Amino acid sequence: MQKARKEKSFEQRAREMECEDFPELKKDSIYAPPGRSDFFFGPSWHFHTRLLTEGIVKDIRENDRMLLSVGAGPSYLERYLVKRMGVRQEMITLADCDRIMPAGFAYHIFDMHQQWPDIGRRYDYIIFPESALINHRFKTDKGRQDGLYHLIYQSLLNIKPDGQMRMNGVCQSEHNLQAVVSRLRENNPLYELCQDEGTVIVRRG
Repeated sequence: MQKARKEKSFEQRAREMECEDFPELKKDSIYAPPGRSDFFFGPSWHFHTRLLTEGIVKDIRENDRMLLSVGAGPSYLERYLVKRMGVRQEMITLADCDRIMPAGFAYHIFDMHQQWPDIGRRYDYIIFPESALINHRFKTDKGRQDGLYHLIYQSLLNIKPDGQMRMNGVCQSEHNLQAVVSRLRENNPLYELCQDEGTVIVRRG
């Protein structure tokens, strides 16, 4: 019960600060830019879905963990971590298929649903901040299962042995998730897939 109150307070503080830092988020933590078909999400949204937690942010900050954010877009979350949470900018790498990411961060441009390029290092955390769009991109259950597994497989190629892949906004049926769980157990038995609130997590079992 005490932990739940602490996490809620952390989320509430993030909501207050994101309104100060990003005026377009004052009405809501979800922002639909004019002239675009996609949505961007504030830091508090990602704490609410537990894409990142206060404990993970502390781990990144205090233990020099490396974070790769795939589909980072305008990087509200990542800029918040640097400005408000004391995470050093060099600990964060951004990736997206569009060059809309802010200056000052290391970045890569690629389509996450294709073969990833050689990123040149391994990461402690690889996150997908509401960016995978599995159900939007794939129209069949088989396509959704393959699409999700592809992102997991590519992440595991670029993650440290004890690292984590974390993804919110997956919106997968239980059937599809279980199919991916079975495939992961067969092909990568050292890792497991689990869920925490609105986030799918892949980590060493």
